[in-house]
Amino acid sequence: MGWSSLSSHVVLLFYSQSNPCLSPSSPLCHPDESTTLLQFKSSFSIYNFSTPDYHSYGKSKTNSWKNGTNCCTWTGVTCEKLTGHVISLDVACSGFEGILHPNDNLFSLSHLRTLILSYNFFDGPISFSIW
Repeated sequence: MGWSSLSSHVVLLFYSQSNPCLSPSSPLCHPDESTTLLQFKSSFSIYNFSTPDYHSYGKSKTNSWKNGTNCCTWTGVTCEKLTGHVISLDVACSGFEGILHPNDNLFSLSHLRTLILSYNFFDGPISFSIW
């Protein structure tokens, strides 16, 4: 086998392998973490953004959160690319209204590194024991 046929064979193999740097797909979310996020969302009411004072906020980020879909593709959710664990949650300006309890199931997301809850309508104090 000559050099030219070997090199084209190697190139063919290189391009036939999956390259995660070129892949647009998201990691697959863990079902228990998806359930936890949906339970977190359902524990609040969502403020009606059609009110003129808050129209500039837009729609809740959680509108994309649907049961049976990959939570790694949801707005505000970031998953670790290799494991699919939720590592970041940004629900700022999502219109959440209610009490954020220190024992909320959200805090069972053991891989969560970043949590952004700003500009929502939480009632009562947020306990520092959750941190």
